[in-house]
Formats: sequence, structure tokens, C-alpha cells
Amino acid sequence: MRSAFTVRLWGVRGSVPSPGAGTRHHGGNTSCVSVHTADGHLLVLDAGTGARALGEHLTRDGHAADAPDVDVFLTHAHWDHLQGLPFFTPLYAPGARVTFHAAQALRPAVEQVVRAQMRPPAFPVAFDALPARLVFRDVPDAGLTVGETVVQPVAAQHPGGAAGWRLAASGAATPAIVYLPDNEIADASATAATGRAMRVAWRSAWVTALRGAQLLLHDATYTPAELPDRAGWGHSAWDEAVRLAVDAEVERLVLFHHHPDRADAAVDHIVDEARALAASLGSPLRVLAAVEGLVLHV
Repeated sequence: MRSAFTVRLWGVRGSVPSPGAGTRHHGGNTSCVSVHTADGHLLVLDAGTGARALGEHLTRDGHAADAPDVDVFLTHAHWDHLQGLPFFTPLYAPGARVTFHAAQALRPAVEQVVRAQMRPPAFPVAFDALPARLVFRDVPDAGLTVGETVVQPVAAQHPGGAAGWRLAASGAATPAIVYLPDNEIADASATAATGRAMRVAWRSAWVTALRGAQLLLHDATYTPAELPDRAGWGHSAWDEAVRLAVDAEVERLVLFHHHPDRADAAVDHIVDEARALAASLGSPLRVLAAVEGLVLHV
């Protein structure tokens, strides 16, 4: 059976690139995921430093004339999700089309930051001088269709605002992918009655958006022990991601957005603990860690 989506991970770290011996296996580049659809479209989820290698791959070792059309779906304007764009070779391909998508409420800020980071003297090539055809597009709450794929924003809790993405085959409930790389499941104000109510509302919305997804890539920046001192920072602990995936009856959970200081061995230990937690909850959820170069079929 042909896969509806072929997913490849190009950057899996959060906050800042973290190259080095301790991160060699899982990778040190920041968030970037490519999704090839069965009907031939290329969707890119975020453009952190992993986007550089993706661009090289797409343009046949750097020959920009070979670049395909690309739809880039950006979650928010924080730099670790955008900083690969100046080195994304399809932007330099005359005749190529690159469309930048962001949730409607976030698109103005995202566009401003994308343009500003490619402006002399910060970068030698101005955004408006790039040879590719570049378009910014709002994504309404109801989503939009790219070929046979419906892409909908999934509101996330993150400073300044963010929205992940749900990708599903057009006209069908499945297969589906959900990408939530920066999302704080816990609510920093949950000690108050209003805070608890808001937390319930957020969680209910996420369970609905994630319900039955074959693949979830979710923020797992922290351990449970680290989380209390980082309330309000906009990220989750791995156990929260597991419980949310279990509640939504997700098939596979990819622990994503690894902390930049988290060595490979520590990430592997977290995966073991996450699998044990899922089993203790009586769930068939499969858990794995995000690894640069990993290819998943949905």
C-alpha cells in the first residue's frame, strides 16, 4: 500500500543548534521536517537550521536550478524555527515557487521576522532580491488544501503565540500527522480556578486535533524534574506528551525539540521511560525519539 505521507526529519533540537560529540546521533540542528505527499507535493514544517541540508538535498547537491516548488508551513517567528531560511537553496532558484504559510493571526509577525533576518548588514542577500517566486499566505482556522492534503493550524501555548499543524488526506479522517514542536501542555496559571478551566479547554482542543493521528511530533524539551522551574517558558516535559498522545489515541509519538544540552544517551533513557509510561497506562502507543535523517511513512 502506498504511503499518503513520507516524513523526513532534518532538524530536531530546540532553542539553539547544538552540534558536538554528545548530540551526534540524534542531531544538533533546529526544527525542520519535510513531508512528501502521495500526489507529489512537498510540504516543509518549519525552517530551522535543518533546512540547509534539506535545501541541498532538494537541489541536487546545491544546483538551485533543480529546485522544486515548496510549501513551507511555519509555526511561529522564533529564530530557531526560521534561521535556516537564508541558506535554503530553493530560494535562489529562478522560477521556483516557495510559499510561506502561517496561521492567520501569526502571519504578519512571521513575515516581518523572515524578511528582517535577510537584510543587510545582517545578511548580504536581501529577501526581496531572491530569484525564486516568494509568497506569504494566511492559513485560516479551517485550514487550506494543498493538492489532496488538508493542512490545519493547531493552536499551541507558547510565548508570543504559535500554531502547530495537522496534515490529513483530503476528505478522509486518516491518515493524519500532527506537528506541535513548541507547546506547553501544563498551564503556568493552573493553580487558580480560571487557570484550571483554561487548561481543561486547551487540553480538550488538543485531544480533538490529535484524535486518532497516525503520527504526532510533539515538544518534549524537559524532564518532569526540570519542568517546575520553567513554567511559562512554552515547552513540555516528555511525560506530558505521552499522556496527551495516549488520551488522543495516537498511534506513534515522536519526542521532538530535544533540549540543546540533552546528550544522546539521556534522550535514549527518556524514550525508555516514555515507553514504560505508555505501557503502564495500558496504551499501545509507540514512542520514539526524533533523529535527524529518520524517515517515517504514514
